[in-house]
Amino acid sequence: MAAFGGPAGAGALTELISWRAAFLINVPLVLIFGIMVLRVVPASQKSAGSSAFPGLRLAAIGAGTMLVAIAAITPATSASLLLLGAAFALVAAVWMDRRSAERLMPPDAFSLKTAVGSGLWMFLLMPIAGAATAVYLVLLLQQLWGYGPTLASAMAR
Repeated sequence: MAAFGGPAGAGALTELISWRAAFLINVPLVLIFGIMVLRVVPASQKSAGSSAFPGLRLAAIGAGTMLVAIAAITPATSASLLLLGAAFALVAAVWMDRRSAERLMPPDAFSLKTAVGSGLWMFLLMPIAGAATAVYLVLLLQQLWGYGPTLASAMAR
C-alpha cells in the first residue's frame, strides 16, 4: 500500500499544491517525535564515564550535507564546484570520528574487507541506483506521453 500510495500521494500533492509542499508532511512528524522525546527520555543525569555531546562532528556532517544540497540547486557551475569542495566537511567529520574515544560510526565503516563496510556501501549505492527509475521514468511519462504528476508517479511504481 505504501509503495503505491506514497508516490501517488506525492504526485497529487505536487499537481494540486506544489512539490515543495511534500516537505511539510514532516513538520507534524517532527513535532510528535519531539513531544515523545520530552516525555520518554529522562532528565539529564551525567554518569561518571560519559563524554561530551559530539556537536562538532554532527555539525560537520550537517554542514557537508547542506552544502551538497545547495550545490545541487545552484545554477552557476563554478559556485556548485566551490560548494562541493567545501562539502568535504563530511570527510572531516569521518576523520574526527575515527580519532574520537566514543565514535558515531562503526570502526570498519565503508571498508570493503568487512561485512559492515560492504553493507554500508550497499546502503549508499542502492538508493542511487533506484533514483534513476524514480526520477527519469516519471519524467519520461510526463514528457513523452503527457501524463500529469499524479498519474506518472502512480504508473512508475
